[in-house]
Amino acid sequence: PQIGIDLDLDLQEFARNPRPGRRGRPDAFYARLAAQYVELLKSSSTPTKDLAALRNYSPSSTRDFLNQSRRRGLLTRSSEGRAGGELTDKARELLNAPV
Repeated sequence: PQIGIDLDLDLQEFARNPRPGRRGRPDAFYARLAAQYVELLKSSSTPTKDLAALRNYSPSSTRDFLNQSRRRGLLTRSSEGRAGGELTDKARELLNAPV
């Protein structure tokens, strides 16, 4: 599915540094991923799997990235084992910040 969030920045960063080590990935990476996930929730019965395919990540890595988005306060929690969540104000601020 086509969604309105640009992937190029994340894909380039991921290609350059697929395993960032201890310093981890910036919040902006997780905010963009969470935004794509929230968009997919509207049209997909398997948003995590679809997001993984869209970004060329494994489903397990995508799940871990989404959990990290939640831990960083960028995506709200959903019921255990259920797809869901909404962007937080913190995520919206990051998405609206100049790149």
